[in-house]
Amino acid sequence: MLDFAELRKNMVENQIRTNDVTSLDILDRFEQLPREIFVPADKKAFAYTDSDIRVWKNGAGDERFLMEAYPFARLVQAAQIRPTDLVLDIGCGTGYSTAMLAGFCESVVAIESAADLVETATSNLIDLKIDNAVVLQSDLQDGYAKEGPYDLIVINGAVDDVPPALFDQLRSDGRLLTFVGHGNSGNLTMFRKTSSGTTSVPVMNACVPSLTSFQRVESFVF
Repeated sequence: MLDFAELRKNMVENQIRTNDVTSLDILDRFEQLPREIFVPADKKAFAYTDSDIRVWKNGAGDERFLMEAYPFARLVQAAQIRPTDLVLDIGCGTGYSTAMLAGFCESVVAIESAADLVETATSNLIDLKIDNAVVLQSDLQDGYAKEGPYDLIVINGAVDDVPPALFDQLRSDGRLLTFVGHGNSGNLTMFRKTSSGTTSVPVMNACVPSLTSFQRVESFVF
């Protein structure tokens, strides 16, 4: 029988701590939060491997993954989450990112585009007795302006561009974290809203699964 507590400890020591994640609070949260409940039953044995795990796919080819631990841990650290923050979690999948973020902020609004993902993520949060987060259904690129403005927005996957509508949902000096670009050219990037627009700073090179909602539609060229 798998010892998930030991696997979590090994993940923190060998995958996260060795990749410049130094916050003790973040390391503790990753060691406490059970990744195995966020993956299908036949993939629980792989929940702590250093790879992305597909947790959902629909007939149109849209997919969700449980992101490899270390790039997500670097995102959480770079976000500099404060206890008073209101966070928008875009593309939460089965809810792992929401559960993680909820441990550091006042509240999380998470969105997913598919009703079955909303149901699964909500159930997982209830099972973990996380009561400062809610999962709602929305097109990912639209965000969820009704509950904003947000101090922090997280997009859980690689994108081509960040829609301007999401920056409009940030408070002044709010942050948005996502992975811009795909494959080996991807970069975890911190965007910050200022009085004159937005600034962006690359945090680290990272290859993570793409979110199809944020991919450019190629125009036909004669």
